Amino acid sequence: MACDDDDDFVRGIFCPHVAVLCSDKAQEMCRKNNLNFSDLLNPFARLTDVNFKDTNGSTINVPNLQIKFSNINSQPLSVTKERSRLHNSVNVTTEPSNITVKIGGREITIPENTPWFTKWRRTFLQIQNVSDHEYTKHFLGCVIVISSFDEEQVSILTQQVQQSILPNQNQSPKWFHTTILRYYVVLHESLNPDLTIANKIIETLQSAYGHSSCHLLRLNSCKYPKTELTEGLWDYLNNSFNLNDSTESQDQSGEFENSLNSVDNSLIHPLSPQEYNKSLNGESKTHIQKIYGAYLDENDHNNIRDLTKHFVSRSLIPYIESQIQSLNESVTNKKGVSRSLLSATKRWFSTNKPTAAAVPAT
Repeated sequence: MACDDDDDFVRGIFCPHVAVLCSDKAQEMCRKNNLNFSDLLNPFARLTDVNFKDTNGSTINVPNLQIKFSNINSQPLSVTKERSRLHNSVNVTTEPSNITVKIGGREITIPENTPWFTKWRRTFLQIQNVSDHEYTKHFLGCVIVISSFDEEQVSILTQQVQQSILPNQNQSPKWFHTTILRYYVVLHESLNPDLTIANKIIETLQSAYGHSSCHLLRLNSCKYPKTELTEGLWDYLNNSFNLNDSTESQDQSGEFENSLNSVDNSLIHPLSPQEYNKSLNGESKTHIQKIYGAYLDENDHNNIRDLTKHFVSRSLIPYIESQIQSLNESVTNKKGVSRSLLSATKRWFSTNKPTAAAVPAT
């Protein structure tokens, strides 16, 4: 695997995680495009050039920063589903081309690479449950999304996030810090020219939480665009092992999970010496391909890019800088207390008798 691929792999797996909490009406708008809000953002969640300041005020550049948005209500996969995902990630991988090498005068045909292991490794790390002893998948903050038709949901969703960080909260979600970053998004139908209510809501939010923590996002969810886009930003969702496990995605992929369980026993472990039927290979399997983001045009894509850029540069980066500063001050204060205790201990237990070198000679 090339270095660039390894770099992308690490950045994609071990990246900052942000929770998404949507009102029902906002989620309904997203479903019209066969997406939930976290899936809507993820293809646009990589920023090519991001800077932040350390505790010394030095600017540090972070190229190709990747943010992972996840539904706050998503639950860990069961062991059966985890096994199905891992098997299927290998099963849908096309067979690699073979190469011939000479070893000790003999010609041996071997696969050129192991794409199945690359898919298996990525899937394995993606479906790992969040644990208490490490923070690589703990949420840094939460994006709270409401529709321009349900203003009253702001306080309800904010309270729900606050309750999730209580000390007795042992279930998901897991937070990186008790001081949670909150970012508010008002979702508005772009075909509706009346922005009176939407502007009123966003102004109320900005006065309460600040301009850097609020954003108005206009999206099309009712009419097909004039020009069809061919980017395929959400094609990866058609792969079973990449399906989002949020509540709404589970409802949509129920038949798919059942088909996985029915095929599970017929799949052979990739390291097994047993011969397998090539008809099970991904090239011969046919799945129903869903169309994602069908109503979204180039303007909608640009609006989503503006949202993620605003969130990262105006909200997430300042939050991270403040957390770094706070942690640094905490460590410095602890060091200061340790030094004070050490010097006090020396004063308490040291003798007042002069040393031999201090006694004048007679």
